[in-house]
Amino acid sequence: MTGRPPPGRSERSTRRRHLTLAVAGILALSAPALTWPLMPDEAGFLLVARHWDPGPGTLYGPLWVDRPPVLIGTYRVADALLGSYGVRLVSALLAVAAVLAAHRLGTALGGARAAAWSTAVAVILLGWTTLATWAGKSESLGVPLVLVACWLAVESTRRTERWSGLATALAAGVAATLAVGMKQNLVGGVVFIAVLMTARLVRGVSPRRPAALLLGATVVGGALPLVVVLLWGARVGVSPQLLWDVLLGFRADAYAVISETESQANTARALRLVGLAVVTGIVPLLGWFVLRLVPALRRHPEVGLALLAVIAVDTAGVVLGGSYWDSYLQVFTPAAVLVVALLSTMPGSTGAVPRLVTVGMVVPLTVSLVTGATPSATQGTATGTTVGRAVQAAAAPDDTIVVMHGAPNVVHASGLSTPYRHLWSLPRRTLDPDLDELHAVLTGPDAPTWIVVVHAVSSWGLDEDGEVRRTIGSSYERHGTVCGIDVWVLRAEDRPPLPPSDCERPPSPRGDR
Repeated sequence: MTGRPPPGRSERSTRRRHLTLAVAGILALSAPALTWPLMPDEAGFLLVARHWDPGPGTLYGPLWVDRPPVLIGTYRVADALLGSYGVRLVSALLAVAAVLAAHRLGTALGGARAAAWSTAVAVILLGWTTLATWAGKSESLGVPLVLVACWLAVESTRRTERWSGLATALAAGVAATLAVGMKQNLVGGVVFIAVLMTARLVRGVSPRRPAALLLGATVVGGALPLVVVLLWGARVGVSPQLLWDVLLGFRADAYAVISETESQANTARALRLVGLAVVTGIVPLLGWFVLRLVPALRRHPEVGLALLAVIAVDTAGVVLGGSYWDSYLQVFTPAAVLVVALLSTMPGSTGAVPRLVTVGMVVPLTVSLVTGATPSATQGTATGTTVGRAVQAAAAPDDTIVVMHGAPNVVHASGLSTPYRHLWSLPRRTLDPDLDELHAVLTGPDAPTWIVVVHAVSSWGLDEDGEVRRTIGSSYERHGTVCGIDVWVLRAEDRPPLPPSDCERPPSPRGDR
């Protein structure tokens, strides 16, 4: 990769205007999320962060989640500094960083024109409300770091000053590993760097010693966050084996549970995901890369090989994810940006192709923004928040709550603690498949005051012997229904009626502390 001549004053001015518009655009697309209720994952991560109490045998203490400490630590810091919605501000700032990285990638690989197209694609994909890019989900926090890691890796190979290149490579490694720290399958940055740096070393595109030093710098940078986590674990009593079991071992067990359970919902979500991949422009862009693979490899062989590896790994990650949520598609944003950066100015690639793809992405995005004040992803979330607030209004200060099965946003909105460690349905199905642990909680001294039945107790084949249902029927009485969801209270407790709730109107964030 050779350096390009410095741009003239007029070109620099144009680039600045484009970049300013892009940053303003992504911030404008992110801003409405500050008025939307917290999603279940956001609420759950926030609860885990607030009750974080690690020690021997437990990664997070009273609540269980299979996400890395980097993610929960981000939630804890954002909550302490900015409150419940702090993580959405962090997500917006990371989206800005991703847009800047996309611009720099385009500049490095194709010049000003490629920078304009790659920046546009980044804004569009990061602004798709359907993919929940605006939320503080694992993907929303990790994917921008993958894109930043890819840019820094490419940038490090272009630096002529050795120490500047090594520092940039080190930063690339850190960003790539931090992305994995947000969600385990966000390995795109690691894969891109590994293939890019190894290919440069093997092909001898630069003197062997500088190429080896760059590779070594990325390895050191990538190891730094891991070392910090391991040192933290040693300090609080969390062993490497426990980290492995929670973060990786559980995923294998959970995939087996998903595979063994017939689910029409999963099939429907998978088909929807394919349709979204086409509508958002991801499939057309990746298809364009496949069609132009040979000339792309001739022009930028190391980057082309690295991009090919990233696409393969990301596709496998989405397929193996099992649940096929819309947010899974966020993982393809770095690959889509790289495709445009690589191909938009190649000989034989006319401007019509990126224009057509970009327009095809902009139109559905615009329609989705104009036709609704909130994305469909918030509809179920709004209901859960409404139910939780209704319980909060009728609850005593020391009451506790358990939700059947999952929906951590109900727990968060209620303001109550929960004596049952599993906030999500998948860990419940994987680690407590017979609901023995849940039944012990319901019949023990810490039995919850409230039970909210968001999903039937027998969902996913749980409670086959009906023991949990019998316990609820004997120890609890139905206290009311909110938005079609049954709410139960301990028979021994006297609580006021649940207040009337407006289930048609999304709740404001005023009660989310």
